[in-house]
Amino acid sequence: MQLSIQKNTLIPLALIAALCSAAFAQEAPPPSIPVSYAYDTGWVENRSSRPIVTISFTVYQAQAEWMRLYFQDVHLGRNPQVPGQGSILRITAFKDGAVQEMNTTHVDQWKKSSAYFNGDSVQVEVLADPGTRSRLVMRALDMGLAPADDPPATGCRTPPPGCRLTPGPQGIHREGPQGSGCGGAGNALFVLEQLESVHGPVDGVHALGVRPLGR
Repeated sequence: MQLSIQKNTLIPLALIAALCSAAFAQEAPPPSIPVSYAYDTGWVENRSSRPIVTISFTVYQAQAEWMRLYFQDVHLGRNPQVPGQGSILRITAFKDGAVQEMNTTHVDQWKKSSAYFNGDSVQVEVLADPGTRSRLVMRALDMGLAPADDPPATGCRTPPPGCRLTPGPQGIHREGPQGSGCGGAGNALFVLEQLESVHGPVDGVHALGVRPLGR
């Protein structure tokens, strides 16, 4: 399942919920895992005489089909002598180029969260007004998983012949004969099912190599 937003379009969460309530009444939300993601940019000042990008960092979560970001604090400076809406928080998906731009009002409307972005990587930036200071503090993200009814990358619902899956500290380790297709990046839920069929109950979050909230 692909989730996307239209470029440069901002819709408050309450409106999205109203528009989508009928659809989600018949279709369960796509599976996801909450992941702790602590990152603090510290205070960054734009000492130039024009708007420039003062904050820029990449958020990457391995194996994520899609992601949504959550911030603890978002401080976007505004220079009253500069026309416009103040400094801008801009988030761009690497996969499809979808962009979300928010000023302070938008950040409050979205409750310090982002839209949904396809893929495992996004670029987070602040386009700052001259003579202002900005700061971003990330706290978490939602890591989207492929729906359980999607086939794995190998194109089958069962492990390739001779393929053995075992959990490890760095995620899922696959072993199999050369050419078996065992090294492909399969559906995350499918992989967990196979692990549990061999090893018994498995903590899916730790098997996927991510750390959830509250752990």
